[in-house]
Amino acid sequence: MNHSLFIAFLKSVVFVMLLLGLGGCVTNYGAAAFDSSPDAVQVFDMEDGSVIGVTPVQFLWRSGKVKRKYMNVRMQKEGYQDAVKSFWLSLDYKSEKDARTNPQLVQFKLIKVTE
Repeated sequence: MNHSLFIAFLKSVVFVMLLLGLGGCVTNYGAAAFDSSPDAVQVFDMEDGSVIGVTPVQFLWRSGKVKRKYMNVRMQKEGYQDAVKSFWLSLDYKSEKDARTNPQLVQFKLIKVTE
């Protein structure tokens, strides 16, 4: 292989590596808006037990690798039965603002405990 072909080959390899590297830097965003009946219900992420918030509340997720995230959440309020919901959160947005403007709606209706 002559010198000029070798240089062209190296430039092509570097170019492809840069393209692949830049493609991995893309961040995907998704948001879920939790609503419940009654209001003021605590929402927990069952994956790690963390509190997402109290309804109505919005949850934002970002990832550079995946386009959706499987979520298991538990809703809890004193005097009501706990509720669990599983869903796929779509990470279709390229900015946090777009994701927060177009959240997936996740609704719960808790059942009152009778004594």
